[in-house]
Amino acid sequence: MRPILRIAAVALFALFALMAAACTPVDRVTGTATTQPTATVGGASASPTPTTATPVATAEFAFLTLRAERTPGTNPRAVRFTMQVVGGPDNNPGLYCKGVDWDFADGQKVIERMECIPWTQETKIQRTFTFDHVYDHPGKYAATVRIPDASLQASTTIDIP
Repeated sequence: MRPILRIAAVALFALFALMAAACTPVDRVTGTATTQPTATVGGASASPTPTTATPVATAEFAFLTLRAERTPGTNPRAVRFTMQVVGGPDNNPGLYCKGVDWDFADGQKVIERMECIPWTQETKIQRTFTFDHVYDHPGKYAATVRIPDASLQASTTIDIP
């Protein structure tokens, strides 16, 4: 191997080793490091100190989806919106008993707030929320749903005849 290629290969290996050491996988439920990577460069090895994170009340690792479907019946402007919380543990205190803000992009907004019992380790979060809305005029609307306390949101576009 030519000397310049050998130097480039060693430098590239060192870069990948450092990147691997910095990217310790973390268990999404417990917040605990799941592996301890080791980087070896030129015969020397280095292992980062394992870290353990305490689970906190956040919506980390969760996101929202929003689906809009016209409801069957006589009103062609009636729409059922379905919001789904995806990811994160079922007992995530950061997503328990949070309000939902619906914005239908036609000037109509709804803010839903819940009354809930205190959270415990056995408490399960609500993952599906629905809301029925009727548009007054035809058009293309970009509706949005938010869980503001968790800084999550999703949008979808629907054509109303």
